[in-house]
Formats: sequence, structure tokens, C-alpha cells
Amino acid sequence: MATLIIAPLAVKGSITQESYNQILSANSEGKRLVLHTRNHPTVKFITDSNLKYETLDELYETASDFDDLNERISKLLICGQDIVYAVLGRGIGGAQFHEIMQFAESTNTKVNILPSSGFAEAAS
Repeated sequence: MATLIIAPLAVKGSITQESYNQILSANSEGKRLVLHTRNHPTVKFITDSNLKYETLDELYETASDFDDLNERISKLLICGQDIVYAVLGRGIGGAQFHEIMQFAESTNTKVNILPSSGFAEAAS
């Protein structure tokens, strides 16, 4: 059974240890590392490392609308491989989450969503 691990990057400097460890160990554990985008300060520790990763930037640039985008993201992430998906902020939004969960259920893929803090928690 393939597993999708959703690892929130939170805000700069407040990523959880669990998300950090999953991201750093993805390559060595044979998992694909997928970044929401490479164009954000919270991914700098990944882009500056020797980790092999791919991003969703091209999908965001070429999708015809959000339904198309969510479907294409789901198909990329739910593909029979173990993937660590590093997302901005606290996680993924409702429509994208729903689409991913539908694809995961239909393909017997396990989805593990790691906890995160948001801007309010990081500020305190």
C-alpha cells in the first residue's frame, strides 16, 4: 500500500520536528519529495539542500481552473508510490483535500497528515 505523507511547512522557523524529519529522510527512504512550490521562504532549507524534489509550480501555471488543478495534483500525488508532500502553512485546503482523499480511497492509498502550527501559534 502506498502512503502519502502531508508535511506542513508552517511558517518560517516553526516547522514541526516530525514534518522536518519526514522531509529530510524522504529520499533516503525511497519516497518522492514533492513541494507545493519552490517559490516561498519556508522551502529554502529544502532547495538549499542536496535533496531530490519536484514541485507543483508548473501545474499551477498551466491548470485551466481550480477543479483541473486539484484533479491534476491528486493524480500526481496518488500514483502508487510513497510520497512526502511538503505544503505551505498548516496544510491543504478543503477542495484539494477532498479530491486527494477521493483518489486515495479509490486506489487504496494511505494518507497521513502531520500536525502543524499556523501564524497565530508561531507568533505566541
